[in-house]
Amino acid sequence: MLPEAWEALPAAPRELGKYAVWTGHEYLAGPAGCCDQVGGTDVFGYSPATRTWRTLAPFPLGERSGEASAWTGRELIVVGGRAPRSAADPSASDAVPTTTGAALDPVKNTWRTIASMPSVGPSTAIWTGNQLVVLDATHLFRYDPATDRWRTGTPPPVWRTGMVVVGTGKELLLWAGADQPWDQSIPATGLHRDGVAYNPGTDRWRPVPEAPVPARMTSNGVWTGHQLIVWGGFGADGPTGAGDRGPLGKGAAYDPATNTWTALPASPLKARWGQQMVWTGREVLVWGGFVANSSPDPYAGYPRDGAAYDPATNTWRRLPAAPPAPPSLLTAYSAVWTGDLALFVGGADQNVQGVGPLGLSYAPGR
Repeated sequence: MLPEAWEALPAAPRELGKYAVWTGHEYLAGPAGCCDQVGGTDVFGYSPATRTWRTLAPFPLGERSGEASAWTGRELIVVGGRAPRSAADPSASDAVPTTTGAALDPVKNTWRTIASMPSVGPSTAIWTGNQLVVLDATHLFRYDPATDRWRTGTPPPVWRTGMVVVGTGKELLLWAGADQPWDQSIPATGLHRDGVAYNPGTDRWRPVPEAPVPARMTSNGVWTGHQLIVWGGFGADGPTGAGDRGPLGKGAAYDPATNTWTALPASPLKARWGQQMVWTGREVLVWGGFVANSSPDPYAGYPRDGAAYDPATNTWRRLPAAPPAPPSLLTAYSAVWTGDLALFVGGADQNVQGVGPLGLSYAPGR
């Protein structure tokens, strides 16, 4: 076991904004488009053992944005999204939906083309343990890598902006979200605190009851092996709202075995959204995100702090302060648990509408 410590990661070859999976040995990620750019075909791998990045074989089907991706235990599957209309017009707004995909074997460093999805649309992907499920408001497709075949399933009975989507190994859990998302001119409408669960084996959905916390969107959640832990997000008035209509710091735990929720105790963190969460096998780590900011300092809204929740004792503890970092790493685009370390990679800077190539690692020491 590593002693409790933070450490800055070496900079990635470029900014990172998609994939973000842990293979058991490497963190894999690629560049996402920002500000109407489609992105790139590069794939990079980071090894905590050697503290080095490597460049893997590029995605073979060209640039695209909004694609679905997941790690199967052997391969990184990437499918769908939007591809540039032409080399002369690579803007994301004019990109064309596609159904094609490919799978990367990082050990062999080779891609294979996979069968195309039945139709365009889905961009949310979850690996269930033996199949890939991709879904959106009107589609659900299941892909079997062993046979390279897709099957059409039952679409979700509800689909909301800013839902939590987590796989348990047996089910997909979808929770909260808004019917009409918040923007700077209007409040969100139809916020929820209930959800649905999907069983890939039976292709059936069931309702998930309301949680004992305020309705919200843009929350985050993790599966502990027994419970779904959800925390953070914001209410109907968005980041600028007050009370339960603004940034939220109340969380809850859902047990599918009993179909019941339990409210979490108050955390030591300021209410926020956009935070990263990982399950270590003992604790839920919550770090980073954005908080309400009325200060003239544009960076005061990036707290760069965290806490850990222990389900066994139903208690929180504050994480030690992370090392200083430049503005390009004020929060984290993604987080994975390696077995020893939490990697927080791809710092976001909303003031310049981009993501950075930096990262941090945290060893809980327990």
